[in-house]
Amino acid sequence: MLCQPSQIHPSRHSPKSERFTISLILKSQYNPNMNPMKNALWPKNCEWDKLLRTVEFDILRGGHQTKMTKYARYEAHGEIAYGIVEGDQVTQITAAPYEDYEVTDHSHRLNEVKILAPVVPNKVVAIGLNYRSHLGGREGPKVPEPFFKTTSSVIGTGENVIIPKDAITEGVSVQPEAELSLVIGKTAKHVSKEDALGYILGYTCGNDMSARDWQANDLQWWRAKSSDTFTPLGPYIVTDLDPSALRLIGRINGKVVQEQVTSDLLHDVPTIMEFVTRVMTLNPGDVVMTGTPGRPDNVKEGDVMEVEIAEIGTLSNPVVNES
Repeated sequence: MLCQPSQIHPSRHSPKSERFTISLILKSQYNPNMNPMKNALWPKNCEWDKLLRTVEFDILRGGHQTKMTKYARYEAHGEIAYGIVEGDQVTQITAAPYEDYEVTDHSHRLNEVKILAPVVPNKVVAIGLNYRSHLGGREGPKVPEPFFKTTSSVIGTGENVIIPKDAITEGVSVQPEAELSLVIGKTAKHVSKEDALGYILGYTCGNDMSARDWQANDLQWWRAKSSDTFTPLGPYIVTDLDPSALRLIGRINGKVVQEQVTSDLLHDVPTIMEFVTRVMTLNPGDVVMTGTPGRPDNVKEGDVMEVEIAEIGTLSNPVVNES
């Protein structure tokens, strides 16, 4: 039996203090040595550890969910909204999933809406060289190596990735990079590894499109990584996943060109969060791309790229040349 507290009010403390506070409240209610009421509030067979984990997740993630939730951003009848996906239905919510929201009674079938990029980030932070299989014989970085991708390069599933005219003219090699991506749920600065996951709303698939010749020869990676359409994200944001236990698959025209489990990350998600937030504030809706495995193949016009994480879905984008 899983017991539920009748009413818990999260405080305005840090996640660490919230966890401590809520743990103390619940333990005092349940533990006969701390509370003379003993079992007045909690039956004897209450699964204490499971209850505590459930409440902690609910507190740390803002009180919206105690189980895995799948969020979509979509367009229907000319209006853009966020919603919760269950089966083949999406039910509209009144705000972005990292804000306080209400669930409405307005639903659509998924095949009746256009799925958009799952979030509109203020910034996209990407981590380079974060799988040993991507190092190409180089020594792995001692710390996470972040770089930026512009928000203007973000697109959603089903949208075209456009190879720029200059890249075509110069014969630049363009490659996809399949990545697990984090969506930040609340303002994060000086986050510890222990508390890091509490700042993440959920996870999505990402494709860090890369123009290799520009990446190798330009002083900066501005066009190699951030040409328009070079940051596909989606299709959904899924909460409460274990970011160290996901299988990441990249395909070109149905052929698997990348496949690895996220436990192979050189710097795991808590380490990335701690390192980045030492000097930079991550805001709700920001995206962190965690790195790519292996050596993906080149793509050209007419190809279709896919990034799949089974628990999230498949991000699919055709490739076209700029006209």
